[in-house]
Amino acid sequence: MQRQFWFNLSISYPEFEHHYYAEGVKQLLVRDDNGVTIAIPCGRFVPFIGARGITGRFCLTIDEQGRFVDLQQVNSG
Repeated sequence: MQRQFWFNLSISYPEFEHHYYAEGVKQLLVRDDNGVTIAIPCGRFVPFIGARGITGRFCLTIDEQGRFVDLQQVNSG
């Protein structure tokens, strides 16, 4: 059975760029609507980067073993 996590994210382009590219941070920590903290590889967010950074509502889907299935931006900020 797959599991979904819904969360909002707002990170500016310079902030993401600094952490991901300059510092080599591998994961973003997000807190879902139920208060669960999730570590998501930064590379998963690259398709969602715009001029303002990454802003919006997202849905992360994982499989039964906790492996990545999908990350969708359901609403841009």
